[in-house]
Amino acid sequence: MNTAGRNSLVDYHCYTDGEDGTWTYLRTKNTVYGWVWDPYLSGDGSGIRC
Repeated sequence: MNTAGRNSLVDYHCYTDGEDGTWTYLRTKNTVYGWVWDPYLSGDGSGIRC
């Protein structure tokens, strides 16, 4: 499993709806990709729907 730290810089790509809210697909500086629950992200994640 790959993780990003609290102060890691990430690029938000898009978001999708889930059972417990919205999730953003993002990429870290080291090109690690993954889904993150939007309440964990600054600005509540991406504003672009996947």
